[in-house]
This record gives sequence, C-alpha cells and structure tokens, in this order.
Amino acid sequence: MIMEKAASASKQGHRRAPGVDIRPGSVREARLEAGLSLAKLAGANLSRGAIYLIENDRARPSMATLELIAARTAKPISFFLPGGQDREGHPEGGALAYLLDRLYRAGDLDAVVGHAERLLTSSEPRSEALAHLWLGIVDLARQEPQSARQHLQESRDRYRSASNPWRAAEAGVLEATAAAALDHVDGLLLTEQAVAESRSLSPASGPLEARAMLLLGLQHVARSQLDAAIQALESAVETATTWSRPATMVSWHESMATAYQELGDQSCAAEHQLKAWALRELTDVWALAASARQHLARARSSAGDQEGAIGDYRSAVEHSRRLWLDAPGQAASLDLADLLLDRGDADAAERVLRAGLGDAAEGQDRWETGIVRALIARLAAIREDWATADREFQRAIGLLEAERDGDRLIDTVVRYAEHLEARGETEQALRYWKLVARQQHPNLSRLVPDS
Repeated sequence: MIMEKAASASKQGHRRAPGVDIRPGSVREARLEAGLSLAKLAGANLSRGAIYLIENDRARPSMATLELIAARTAKPISFFLPGGQDREGHPEGGALAYLLDRLYRAGDLDAVVGHAERLLTSSEPRSEALAHLWLGIVDLARQEPQSARQHLQESRDRYRSASNPWRAAEAGVLEATAAAALDHVDGLLLTEQAVAESRSLSPASGPLEARAMLLLGLQHVARSQLDAAIQALESAVETATTWSRPATMVSWHESMATAYQELGDQSCAAEHQLKAWALRELTDVWALAASARQHLARARSSAGDQEGAIGDYRSAVEHSRRLWLDAPGQAASLDLADLLLDRGDADAAERVLRAGLGDAAEGQDRWETGIVRALIARLAAIREDWATADREFQRAIGLLEAERDGDRLIDTVVRYAEHLEARGETEQALRYWKLVARQQHPNLSRLVPDS
C-alpha cells in the first residue's frame, strides 16, 4: 500500500500544488522595487529557493506566504493577484476575499476595514460590492446595525447588478439581521424575502438557507409566534445537519466555483476553489487521525492490551461519527465489534453493530456486508441462537467467497465449523473443514471432494 502511494506520488510529481494564483512577475517586481535580495525577502520564515520558484511561476504561494511577501515589500495583497496591474485599483480577487474572511475570523476587524476601504477606491462594481459586504459584517460584529444595514443594502444591490445571486442573497440575509437588531417593522418581511431568495439559488446554498431559517425562527420567538418559530428552527436544524458533512461542503464549493466560472466571475470562482482546497485538506487530516487511532488500537490488541485497544477503537469510531467520516468509522466499528466478540461481550458488540453498522448489511458493498454478516453470526452463536447463526454464517461465507477475500473467508468458515462441531453436527462441520482445506491448498482441491 505504501509503495503504491509512493508510485502514485511519483507519477504526480509535476502537478502544481494548490496555492494562490498570482500575477506573473509581480513578486519579482515588488521585491526589486523594495530593494530586497532573495535572502532578505525570504527572511527566517521562507527559503531563497521558494522565493525563486514563486518568482519564476514554478510554484504558487500559500496565502500565509503571500501575506509575508506583501508585508515585506509594503504592497497590498491585490498587487499580486491576477488583474492587479493597476495599482490605484484593488479589484476583487478570490484570494483577497479569502483573506478578508481569514482576518475576520481571527478577530482583526481593523484590518478588514482597511482592506475594504481600499477596495472602495477601485470604482469597480464587484469590488465595491465586496467592500460594502465586509464593512457591513464588521459593523454587525461591532453592534452598529444602522451603519451595517446601509452597507449591506449597498452590497446587495451592487451584487444584483453584477449578476451574482449568491452574494446578493448573502447580503440580503445579513441586511435582514441588521433590521432585526434594529427592531424595524420590516425586519420579518426582509427575513422572509431572504429565506425565499436563499432557497431559489442554483446551485443551492444550504448554509445560507440554514442561517436565514435560524434568523426567521428567532424573529418568530421574539414575537411569541411559537408554532412558526419551531417550524423554522426545525428546518434550520435539518438543513444545517445535512450540509455539515465536510464532503458535502467540498462538493458545494467546487460547484460554486464552476458556476462562477461559467458566469465569467473568476475572482469568486477562485475564492470557492480556495475554500474547497482548504476543506479537502482538513478532511484528509481528520481521516488520517481516525486511521492512525484505528491502527494504534490494532497494535495495542496485538500487544495484548485489550482494554487500551477497545478505548482507541471507541475513540476512532466517535471521531469518525462526529466528523461524518463514513469509511474510517465503519472500519473501526468492524474491528471493535470483532474484538468485543472475541472477549465474549455480546451486549457491547451488539451496541456497536447497531450504532455504527445498522444499515451496512443492506448496503451495496458485498465485502463489507459479508464481514457484518459474520459478526452477526458470531453474536447469535454466543447467545445460542442457532437458527440466526446458521443463516448469517452461510450468508457471510457466500459473500466473502464471491469477493475472493481468502483470509476473512477462512476465518469465518473455521469459526462456523467449530460451532457446528460443538453442537455435535459433525457431518456439516466436516463439509466446512473441507472448504477451509480447499481455500488453503487450492492445488489439492481435487483430492478434497465436497462430500
């Protein structure tokens, strides 16, 4: 497996790594204007080689690297972005919108305002729309709803004029938030309009719809309209839960990037692509953590530390379930149930099977279904439910035989043969021992007849 991944990585060696698209020559231009050498620009945080590769368009900087370069050359981020040749203007770029989001989440509201106010000097509708959007967001955070509403209304109108329905809808939800904070009579109407607008988007925006429904529910609560509030809040919960899967959000950001590309809005397309990359990388790290925990459990089990292994398996299952990581969660659940059955803890094994593998036996993956059937059979055998044990062992053997999983098949057949022997059904047991022999020594199969 490791060699396969290494070979795959070697084949992909010439593929450009994800990063921020920058204007060709902009880093070298900024460095020379600032009178900096490669070493001076690199400083202690970067290498001269990295700067050289970025300058020659052989590597793309991360947002953090671009921020360092901008700070050391005293240039705004927009100087380095595609379309940033006009130094008096600061066009909206995907990376700039992403930077504003990062600064806001870090709590640096003054920096957000500074970037937004510079954008207002561009006289470019989309840049002005982005500036008003972020100025409104900052005003909301600072509890200045009157100013926020003015900025957000400007943003919404400009985005509509620029044929950007998703950003217009986002500004509309935020404008309704400001109106609600002001307790204006039109707050509820604006919120209902924002809900309708968010639901009309294609591709849909689940997070925006959930936010609009939450706001609607809160306004109904404030008016003591509890039935309407419960209905709106239930919808918010359902929508947010559906969209909380990392894979769903990655897919959504990629769909949005495609939609913006088709509209010719490369800056918004770049912003969503950046977010998709970041989410995909984070999801990979989460999956890695779950996988590492599962392998740690296997190592503890092999070393005889059964209690430690069970704890690690439970952690891997819970981690995967909390982050909607289906594959790692299923694998850890299978291993955990297997270990619990080896210990004879049928009740705990059944809880794991019900919680993590309830629908697996009805799924489309025959290999996984075969393993689940074998676990159910062992559970039934421990409880001496022989009718269920016989049925599930036979189903598992058929599925694993069809999937050609020799090791799993042999383990399952041996367990079934041992159960049959213990019940005194020697003829049936002999039939399955012969199947084991054929699996272990296929060249001798002609010497081991079926009956």
